[in-house]
Amino acid sequence: MAQMNLLAHARQYWAERNLRERRMLVAMVAVISVAILWALFDWQASERKRLDKLLPRVQAQVKSMQDDAAELARLRVAAKPATQDIALVVESLKSSAATQNLAITVRGDGDRILVSAASVPFDTWVTWLAGVQAQNALRVSALEATPANEGQRIEARLVQAR
Repeated sequence: MAQMNLLAHARQYWAERNLRERRMLVAMVAVISVAILWALFDWQASERKRLDKLLPRVQAQVKSMQDDAAELARLRVAAKPATQDIALVVESLKSSAATQNLAITVRGDGDRILVSAASVPFDTWVTWLAGVQAQNALRVSALEATPANEGQRIEARLVQAR
């Protein structure tokens, strides 16, 4: 209904205009239409030029990323660390903790290593842990740190990285 009313209103407006005004309105609509079309085609041409320059760079980046992903997959397969004897790793961790003056307990439990401490400076412990992780190919499977007297009470479970 509203569309009919709008169409009827437009027809009435057109009928009320004389021939000269109608020609002017048609010319104005034509000029505006041509200007809009020209602006759209100009925008499209400039975007096409921009994309023509950008596309080879993006394709090169994608190719580089694909090559990097393939290399990473190859390295993951090739660089599987050999599993070490847990008893040797436990002794290594104990001696490393002793050189750092860390009062911690390290013991083996099957295929994992349990590390506990009553009260150690957390920053020192984390630095020690990062070093032994890198040196012995270990990862933390569980960690509980709670505030203690002058540091943190630590309970950690380490396993060999696979």
